[in-house]
Amino acid sequence: MRPTRRGVTRKLKLFSNFKVVMNSELRTGKYDQPGHTTWRGHEYLIVERHGDFLTITEAERISSSGGNVLSNFKPIFTRHGLFLFHRVTESETVYLLVGEQPEGSPDVGSFFPTDGIAIIKEGLILGGLHITFSLEAAGRYETSGGPGPSWQFYALGSTLRIPRIPQKAITSFAKASQYVKKETKATPSQNRKGRRKRITSQ
Repeated sequence: MRPTRRGVTRKLKLFSNFKVVMNSELRTGKYDQPGHTTWRGHEYLIVERHGDFLTITEAERISSSGGNVLSNFKPIFTRHGLFLFHRVTESETVYLLVGEQPEGSPDVGSFFPTDGIAIIKEGLILGGLHITFSLEAAGRYETSGGPGPSWQFYALGSTLRIPRIPQKAITSFAKASQYVKKETKATPSQNRKGRRKRITSQ
């Protein structure tokens, strides 16, 4: 049986929950011009996905031993997101960042109200049972004194080892992903061939 889009989605849900530290570039700009950034800096982020919830927490490093492990960071401000949709062929999940903390969302750091969007992209490294994550997020917020700045996060290359997933499931995931991409690329040409055959038969 050939893998289906539905099958690919099931395999991706093997990695639905994670919590990692990411090195991020932070950009800020004016509230009414979010696409034009005026300042760049660096932030450590603790990014956690738990079911339909996503949290993006700015963190302070409190220890340098052991690298970027969770115990070396203290949560400060947290943006909360809700699941919107998943792009199967791109392995991307899109979240809506919200101005009120959702009920059931992990309670970490101080809640940071914001309007925005976040995209988590994941990739699988076969053989080593590692999955890589990257984050792109953008939004803006208002303070008690009026509009605050807009902001953007770009965090790439965080890797998490998944030791308990069977190799059979990993292989099925890879084959299914390849099939969906192949199917998507082939569809336009197949449709054109089909139209030519119908025209010829007439």
